[in-house]
Amino acid sequence: TFAENDTQLITFCNDWTVRVWRTADGQLVSTHRIPASYQPLEIVHSKGGNFWFRPDGKALLMVIDEKIQRASEEPAAWHEQLYDPFAGRWVGVPVELTRWAVGKINQAVFSPDGSRLGMVSDGHSQSGHIFDLRTNGLPEVHLAQGGNVLDFDWSPDGRRAITAGMSPEVKVWDSMSGDMIRNPMRIDATPARSGRWSADGRFIATRSDSRFVRVWDATTTEAVTPLLRHAGDIRWVCITPGNRLITASEPNVLRAWDLKPTLLSADLLREYAEVLSGRRLTEHGTLLPLTDSELEAKVRSLSQRSPELFQ
Repeated sequence: TFAENDTQLITFCNDWTVRVWRTADGQLVSTHRIPASYQPLEIVHSKGGNFWFRPDGKALLMVIDEKIQRASEEPAAWHEQLYDPFAGRWVGVPVELTRWAVGKINQAVFSPDGSRLGMVSDGHSQSGHIFDLRTNGLPEVHLAQGGNVLDFDWSPDGRRAITAGMSPEVKVWDSMSGDMIRNPMRIDATPARSGRWSADGRFIATRSDSRFVRVWDATTTEAVTPLLRHAGDIRWVCITPGNRLITASEPNVLRAWDLKPTLLSADLLREYAEVLSGRRLTEHGTLLPLTDSELEAKVRSLSQRSPELFQ
C-alpha cells in the first residue's frame, strides 16, 4: 500500500518483514521484522497470512484463528487486532469476528478514515459485512451480495461500498444502512469477481470472466463506456486519480484508456450506438434489428465522419 501522500510504498511479505520504499527512486528506506512473540506461525501463516494495511499505512490488520471450538457444529472463532509495525506493538484490543458469519476471508478493506472494516468471504451467508473497529466487533452492516463474495471496495468518502464475486452482478451499498443503491452492474452472465471506485467517486470499473471491462456511473449505475474486450483473462482493473482506466490481463498485458467526455455530436453517438448494438430505435421506442446492408452503410458513414471510433 502507498502512504505519506504516495511518497512511500509499504510491503509485507511472508518472511514477517515490513519494508518501506521511496517511490521516487525505489530505494529501501526502512525494514521492520515483526517480533517472534507476535507471530502466530501455526495459525495465521498456515492460512496464508491475513494482513491488510490501514489507509495511513501505519498499522496492519492481523486476523488470528484461535481455534476455539465451542460446539460440534460451530466453527472456531476469529479475532482481529491492529499491529503497528514501526512501533512493534499491538494497537487497541482484539475484536472477535465469528467465522460462522464470515467464513474464509477473501478481502478485508479499511474505510478511508480507518475506523471501519469491510470484509467479504466464503461464508454461509454469501454476503459481506462491515465491522466498526471501535465497538466489540459485531457485524454492524450486512451486505447481501449472494454467491461466493470475492471483492470489496469503499467509495472515497466511505459512505458507499461495492461487492463482487462469483455472481455476475456488482452491487453498490449504503455503507451505513446496508441498503442496495440503484440496480446492480452486470456485464453478462459470467462472474464479475471485482470492481473498483475511481478516486473522485464518480465512476466504478468492473470486469467479467468473459474478458470484458466496463466503466459505470457510480451514482446511477448506468454504463458510461462500451464493453472493452481483452484477448486474455482480466486479473485486475482500476481507475487512477486522473480518470485513466488501467487493466491487467493475460499474458502480462497492461492497458490504459483515458476517460474523457466525448466531443461527438448527438447524431453521431446515436448512429454509433446503433452500430454497436446492431439495432435501431423507432420513434415509438421499439428496437428493430439492422439488416446487413443497413449496418454496412452506417459503418461506412461513421468511418468517414468519425474515423477515431474505429482506431
